[in-house]
Amino acid sequence: MEQLKEINLFHKENTQLRKCFFFFFVIAVCGYLSLIVSFCPYSDDYCRHVANFHVGAMNGQRYVTFVLELIMYLSNIITDAAPFTHIMSCGFLAYSAIICLRMFKVNLDNKLEIFCFVPIVINPFLFESMMYRFDNPFMTLALLLVVLSAYFSSLYQKIFCSSNYSASD
Repeated sequence: MEQLKEINLFHKENTQLRKCFFFFFVIAVCGYLSLIVSFCPYSDDYCRHVANFHVGAMNGQRYVTFVLELIMYLSNIITDAAPFTHIMSCGFLAYSAIICLRMFKVNLDNKLEIFCFVPIVINPFLFESMMYRFDNPFMTLALLLVVLSAYFSSLYQKIFCSSNYSASD
């Protein structure tokens, strides 16, 4: 799949893309550093400690989130891995920005064009999501999957358009 090579950070030809990833990752970590180092959880985060209530609880019918949480914590017991979850979220956001760079066919030699994608990584709407100590990796992973699906749909946009479609239909 040639399309996956284009967004693969580990491919040997994508050294410039890796540099952009680390740039966005450092921007994200610096932008959310106040949340990473502070202990200011929301009220539902306190309940998760006391009741051992998973993000993807079985009564909430979020089975995929439950399995991902078991893999992430390597345990059935909820632990506050806040710096780890925030840094993982910063990685998801940085990779989302990389996919957007490829989707919009940005010239990687132009630093100003790359800098225009910083709001994908750092913005006030994501700051609120990052305040949750347990939910933030799942929210940013959902954003990454949406960006990835937009990337794939932009590659195959001719499949979804019909030549028989008219404005009167």
